[in-house]
Amino acid sequence: MRTVGGIRTMAVAEFRSDLRLARSWLYASVVIGTGLFVYLGLAVAHREFSTTSASVGLASPRMLVSWFGFPLVLLGMAGATFLGIDTFGRDRRDRMEGVLHPRPVSNLVVLVGRLVGAVAVTWLPIAVLAGLTLGLGAYLGESPGSTTLSFLFFDALPLLLAWCALLTLLGVGVRNRFAAALAAFALLGFLAWITYRIPAYLLSALPLGEWGLGAASDIVNGRPAIATFVQCAALGLGAAGLLTLAAGLHPRLDDRSGRLMGMGAVLVLLSALGIAAPLKQAVDHQTTRGRWLDAHLAQRDAQPPRLEGVAGTVRIEPGEKLVLDLELRIAAPPDQELTTLVFSLNPGIAVESLAVGGKTAPFEHTLGLLTVALGEPLAPASHAEVALRASGVPIAEFAYLDSA
Repeated sequence: MRTVGGIRTMAVAEFRSDLRLARSWLYASVVIGTGLFVYLGLAVAHREFSTTSASVGLASPRMLVSWFGFPLVLLGMAGATFLGIDTFGRDRRDRMEGVLHPRPVSNLVVLVGRLVGAVAVTWLPIAVLAGLTLGLGAYLGESPGSTTLSFLFFDALPLLLAWCALLTLLGVGVRNRFAAALAAFALLGFLAWITYRIPAYLLSALPLGEWGLGAASDIVNGRPAIATFVQCAALGLGAAGLLTLAAGLHPRLDDRSGRLMGMGAVLVLLSALGIAAPLKQAVDHQTTRGRWLDAHLAQRDAQPPRLEGVAGTVRIEPGEKLVLDLELRIAAPPDQELTTLVFSLNPGIAVESLAVGGKTAPFEHTLGLLTVALGEPLAPASHAEVALRASGVPIAEFAYLDSA
């Protein structure tokens, strides 16, 4: 309980100290003002002109939280740098070191409390902005809803937590505040640059969320994926590791410094493994996508059946699955009989039943190709009816295979 009380005391002290700084209010004003300007601009344009312009119709702000959330979090990280990089210099100028050092609290308690206070100061303006967009969105009919909450707690908060922990380590390890600030802004600039340089499939696997990669949807499941929780846990472990290393490097004498350094190194290693796991999965998905492309290219010279008509039902269960109950009218090429039918079908869709001419036909669905064996060859230019029942969740990566 003494530890929790010490953390709470340091957090409140850091929060109050930061609120007294003019740059804290300047940062909050810039975040809220910029965010409202972008959101209201998109909301008004979409409300007034989406019925006459398809381009404006795509710009619904409730679907673009990840798009304008990216610069806001970068702005938050820059604000945290301005506020937090000089924390220890401020202690020296205010002669607080002599007050803190004799206290019977560990370095880790002091740094954790300060981290909580710093994160609160930088995250709260983004949370206030989110609340304003939810309220204004409800009035304008453009409320982002759960997308905003997901952005707040699964994108902004973990990133700011990890970034503030890194600033703490820089502040402790680099005693020259100018050098520490220069290193922090150089790293922030590199982070902003690399997000626009690396392939999209790798960016989506990094703990940067879906920044700028796509819009939200009323149909596709918007709940955070397992990979999102893994990324958040990795950032949390990274923040804990960086903070523990900072506690071990702190110039204030602490008999646990050596042990803290070892613990910090282990936590940072676990964080790196947690970040690497989704990256490996993304690379594996890209390899699978290449196999889908190769399978389709192998069918490039084959004569496919001509699709002459489609009847049936397509049922979309938002956030759950796509259900197909279709009848396809096909025709063989005019100069060739067919012994098999080959269709392209998303690997995420599972075929439940398939019949040709009213008779059940054997089929194989691999690598995005649905191959149907015909009991009797389909004569040239003759027709057949294919009844298909299938359901599942389409895999987005299957689209645009020729761009793999």
